[in-house]
Amino acid sequence: MKKEKESATQRRLKRAALECIASQGFEGASVNEIVVKAGVSKPVLYYYYRNKEDIYLAILADSLADFGQRLEKVAGEDLPPMEKLVTAVKYCFAYIEDSPEKGFLILDYWARSGYRPMHEETAGGFERIRLLIEAIIREGIKAGDYRPGDPIRYARHLLGMIHSQIMFIYRFPDSAPYANVEEFVDLFLRGLRSDPA
Repeated sequence: MKKEKESATQRRLKRAALECIASQGFEGASVNEIVVKAGVSKPVLYYYYRNKEDIYLAILADSLADFGQRLEKVAGEDLPPMEKLVTAVKYCFAYIEDSPEKGFLILDYWARSGYRPMHEETAGGFERIRLLIEAIIREGIKAGDYRPGDPIRYARHLLGMIHSQIMFIYRFPDSAPYANVEEFVDLFLRGLRSDPA
């Protein structure tokens, strides 16, 4: 990006790109479509972004930063670890429900990256989310609510379950289980609780 402060034009370009990519996937979305939807010319897009992937990564970085900031607030709440974890997972599903395009973008990037190294800013965004979930789990282990174990591994397992559930929601939107988050978390926690019931 060539400018420090984001302009109204950049915001329009990002919004247009987000809509195009969310509806057609990264490969299906075209620069032509993005500029038409944003109401600008190609040279304007190329003034701010090198190519389609550059704007895609900028939107992804914004989405991960926003998601991380909101999750950080949940992690900082004065709640018992169990309630905090349920709240964090509820937030993950609510974010996807409120911002389906951004949720799609995050999942799309995850799927597209495969075994290739992630871009530094993107990797940092995903790592921040994992660290926040890990911190909540670490609190639960310290409080005796969860059995002793590796909070890094537990956080990865939980995020993998969330990721799979969100992919299922995108594939089968009529069966979206947003009202059933407690059951989802309970399923995960049965193996994590110090006193499995």
